[in-house]
Amino acid sequence: MHRPGPPSAAAPEDPGADTDDLNNAPVAADVAAGRQSSASASRRRLFSDAHKAAAYARNPTCAWCGLPILDPAHAEADHVLPYALGGTTTHDNCQVLHRICNRERGARPMAEGPAAKRAAAGGAVAEILVDSSETDD
Repeated sequence: MHRPGPPSAAAPEDPGADTDDLNNAPVAADVAAGRQSSASASRRRLFSDAHKAAAYARNPTCAWCGLPILDPAHAEADHVLPYALGGTTTHDNCQVLHRICNRERGARPMAEGPAAKRAAAGGAVAEILVDSSETDD
């Protein structure tokens, strides 16, 4: 009776494998080798670091709250049209948000965000008005 040996360990990923540098998705070779299905290769959810860097370079402002993103390490790449609603993980559908803003947004439309509401109201940032009759002069 022949006893099979232990299963062989999977080969480590080849860092030199062909990838789409913006999407960082394995290409047809991985699909053909069975390392990834064609459906998952064409429908990736997470943005690559290259997408995030390009979105930050394009506009270093949080698309949700409208405030500057001072450190891109504390921001996240986000889908303009949410992935849950059919948005694609592409350069044109990528924007940066503060981490907390991304959690707050979820899959809500960008029109519901503070920056969009402020822009709809004339673009003014909230101001504190002081009644001159209440000042100590």
